[in-house]
Amino acid sequence: SFFFFFSFNANVTNGQNIGTGLTVSGVGQSSAASITSSNATGQTHTVTVGSITSTLDPSAPVSSLVIGNTMPKVASFRFNTQYDTYTISDLTFETSASQVISEIVLKDGAAEVGRRPFIANEAIFTGLSIPIQSNTSKTIDVYASLAPVGGSTDTGLDAQVKLTKFISRNSSGEQINTPV
Repeated sequence: SFFFFFSFNANVTNGQNIGTGLTVSGVGQSSAASITSSNATGQTHTVTVGSITSTLDPSAPVSSLVIGNTMPKVASFRFNTQYDTYTISDLTFETSASQVISEIVLKDGAAEVGRRPFIANEAIFTGLSIPIQSNTSKTIDVYASLAPVGGSTDTGLDAQVKLTKFISRNSSGEQINTPV
């Protein structure tokens, strides 16, 4: 058995095919005759750039009636990776109902990832470390800590939270800024 390892240089482009071949030559131990094989064609590899995308997860609530002093789930975002591992470091959310949302809480399953208040209708999470393995997905749930209802202006608001941007790093450490 033969094992070959190789790495690509910076000149390789997305979608480029790279083929391998093998020609063996040598001298017979007892006959001293030269031996050369014809080129054996090996595998073809296609270079593909990794990617990370986000979508609204099907588990996200479509709409619901909520009351003050509760913490309902208001959104779920699925992050999908292809061909590379990524780590999310920053998430930015917007709402038009920041006067009734005292803070939002992010959860990865049951584990709390972080909590932030909305400032000028925007909540920015920095310094996160949410790893997502290659060719998998991860869902981050968003919960809104609702303030007590204190007047007629607080009722009937749409407490929807939208993901507007995220920053991640791939396995090479390259930072990717992704507007949503």
